Amino acid sequence: LLVDGRDFGAEVDPSLEAAAVVDSQELDGLDGQLAALSCRAAGFCAAVTTAGEAWTAVGSSWSGPAALPGPEGTSWAAVSCAASGYCLAVGGGAAASEIDGSSWQPLSGVPAHLTGISCVATKRCIAVNGAGGGYVYNGVSWALHRITADESAVSCSSKDFCMAVGGERAEIFNGSTWTESGSDLPAGDKSVSCTAATFCMVVEEEGSPSKSTYETYADRTWSSAERIVTVSGATAPVSCSSPSLCVVGNVVWNAVAWSEPASWPSEATPACSTSGGGTCVEESDGAVGVLPAVDPPAAMSAVLAPQFTGLSCSAASHCVAVDEEGQAYSLASATSSWVYDGNVDPGHELVGVSCARRARLWCLAIDAAGRVVVDDGGKWASPRAIADGPLTRVSCAGNMFCVVVDAENESYELRGSSVRALGSELPYATDGGSYGLSCTSSRFCMATDSAGTFAVFNGSFWEVGTQKLEPTVACASSRLCVAAAPGGGYLLWNGSSWGRATSFPAHTTAVTSLACASDKLCLAGDSDGEVDRFDGSRWSGPVRVASKGTAVRALSCPTTRACALYSSGNVVYLGSS
Repeated sequence: LLVDGRDFGAEVDPSLEAAAVVDSQELDGLDGQLAALSCRAAGFCAAVTTAGEAWTAVGSSWSGPAALPGPEGTSWAAVSCAASGYCLAVGGGAAASEIDGSSWQPLSGVPAHLTGISCVATKRCIAVNGAGGGYVYNGVSWALHRITADESAVSCSSKDFCMAVGGERAEIFNGSTWTESGSDLPAGDKSVSCTAATFCMVVEEEGSPSKSTYETYADRTWSSAERIVTVSGATAPVSCSSPSLCVVGNVVWNAVAWSEPASWPSEATPACSTSGGGTCVEESDGAVGVLPAVDPPAAMSAVLAPQFTGLSCSAASHCVAVDEEGQAYSLASATSSWVYDGNVDPGHELVGVSCARRARLWCLAIDAAGRVVVDDGGKWASPRAIADGPLTRVSCAGNMFCVVVDAENESYELRGSSVRALGSELPYATDGGSYGLSCTSSRFCMATDSAGTFAVFNGSFWEVGTQKLEPTVACASSRLCVAAAPGGGYLLWNGSSWGRATSFPAHTTAVTSLACASDKLCLAGDSDGEVDRFDGSRWSGPVRVASKGTAVRALSCPTTRACALYSSGNVVYLGSS
């Protein structure tokens, strides 16, 4: 499977065990709770405690503690390093201190109660206070850029991109204004780390450390909230150096799953900064360790699977599948094995499933008796009838929004537990039942039938089109959908009409499945076990992902960095980069 230019068709060792921590040393005189750690350049780091002690590292040598200058009784909250030799720490009251060379110096005119800081260059930092205040520090003064919510943590990848989190929201700063990101985050204390405008990791502690969850923001799309099952002790801030290396508490993220480095005791609670090569400080006794580079697995082994009738992934590390006997299964990539969820629809054939990847873990399965079954956070509800006849297609998008179509082309809108019939039948040719369906929001769905007719749902009603296309369709947004063209090649939807792609791989086999993760990544599987890739401007491929003559029956791409496919040989392949 080709994702981000890499071939993940081969079977390799699926082990996700993180490397051991090496080069252990100690911070002498650690006296107080560690507040923050930051490493921006390799070989330079700063660590501060809530009591105002600070250590700095040049190379592998740590010095300190030094007292942070500021008002007496300040509770220091955060530190950020922008380059070798420059860091800025902030705390409660109106305290801030910077080091630009050898010693820490107090700053004046500091906004009150700063809780988060992120520096992108020497004397260029962005701060938040958890009370609607966002500030830009230019080395002389602090300029207010108000945030609409109470974000208390911030991370910047450049002066033109920052993300602040707090409550159930995340906002993005473009250098001058803050805007809502379309997030719907679980409640709880949060931390955030961004490596680029195209990737951020958010971690929150929901009531107790054992209920920590995470979401990724990739290519302007939020993943679902998922549990970090290995976290023990208090949740430390998350730190990422790339989409394939993040550290929080005792665990390391490698683009697929979280795992614990072998040499951290399970009861330890280190704070880590990946930017400096993976430096971690253990809060309990000040031990310092350096994580070697942790490379993500090139692929996961093929996973033998039952005879599925539907497959959908809500996130890079979680997929759900259903079969014709009413049974459901879930696949956690950390274990590479299917978990039997049970017979969730006894006596009926499940014909499809779709997961809302931008909401919490939430999936909807449909059956041949007009019933739907909801998977809410891993708990399947009782089947619920919404139609008199068989359901044929389902597509979910956003916060528990789905559209379902039955064999009579009647369509239904589901929002959580509410169901609304969308009026008249889909305006299709009489010889074609609904075949393809792809929704990207509550205001846009694309549907196709076996006769090659298509229709667009605009949030209120369906509008029939005239262009003929092959029946399978996938959409990344209201501005981009992909479909196979009759006679070969591909068609692209531009927001108002279909047009033929100018370049595409030559094929003699039929397209059997399509999936889009964003405007920059769509995949097309065929009846011969091969996949083509669309990068937003051109198609490339094919790449063989299954045995010759084996159809790619289903594709699901929850992010641009993770896709799953199901072949007619009852094998699920997972790919990531």
